[in-house]
Amino acid sequence: KEELASVAQAFFGKTFDFVRKIEEGNGTIIYMYGYGQKILISQINGVMEYKEVPVEAGRETGYAESLQIALNYITGHGAFESISGSIYTPALKEARYFPEGKGKYRFHFGLKLGGTILSFPEDDPLIVEVEGGQVVYFRRDISSYDQSVGNGERELREAYSALNVIAENADYFTREMGLAGTF
Repeated sequence: KEELASVAQAFFGKTFDFVRKIEEGNGTIIYMYGYGQKILISQINGVMEYKEVPVEAGRETGYAESLQIALNYITGHGAFESISGSIYTPALKEARYFPEGKGKYRFHFGLKLGGTILSFPEDDPLIVEVEGGQVVYFRRDISSYDQSVGNGERELREAYSALNVIAENADYFTREMGLAGTF
């Protein structure tokens, strides 16, 4: 809880005077400033989400400047390191532009392990959204993975049988391959 409080202070500043802390029954902790202008959600599984209302007087930024703002923000909020100290090798997987308003960029970062970009079934481990020259959304899965697994230092074992891989990912396969029908 002490580590979480220090992480939360990086989002809200040194003083916590006007920040409300809400603890839910499932272990999720929500920090809220004002009437939802800034919200930090820390889930029990290590995923953190930060949302901020964009400033009205913000300026439109281009791709390169928005990416630099995102990278600076990531650096200021734990960089590519987990709480346990595992250092991730980042990979920019996707950059989306949303032209409405002042223009918004959403950057999806993945992780590399041994030169291969890892695939995650849910969301990417790091997502940053920049609008009007400020970060308005930040999602980070700060859980750890064991980097030595990819180096052949550990015994490999089957995660799913081949049949279960197909059954568990049927929706993904049909969507990505453009197939019709069901498995």
